[in-house]
Amino acid sequence: MTDTTTRTELAERLIDEIWSEGRLEVIDEIVSEEYVDYYEGEPNAHGRDGLKEYVAGLRESFPDFGKDIKEIVANEDSVALRFMATGTHEGVYEGIEPTGKEISFAGSIFFDIEDGEITATYESADTWGLMEQLGAV
Repeated sequence: MTDTTTRTELAERLIDEIWSEGRLEVIDEIVSEEYVDYYEGEPNAHGRDGLKEYVAGLRESFPDFGKDIKEIVANEDSVALRFMATGTHEGVYEGIEPTGKEISFAGSIFFDIEDGEITATYESADTWGLMEQLGAV
């Protein structure tokens, strides 16, 4: 297995097992304790526990939340992917009461990976489109 394959597999596991399946225990296996999630340029979650809280909170709002990888690119130094996220709004999200609406939005994530662990993610997504679908804007 090459380093590029290993990096790609880590990125895929974050999307498939953690975000799409809600398996928070996988965070302890593949994410660094010093992990930082940057969403739209701002630090959003810190450490394993911060990521667990972030994923659990989003999945409370959208219990069937998932991210489908549309493209993944890796080299010796980095991994990047683009995804389509989907879910059904069944819990309060950003102060918006449940609408029961099915949502979908596109996004991309760049990964920092060191010593076999994800140390940071940099995500950008169509938040405006999500809020339009929820009737918030």
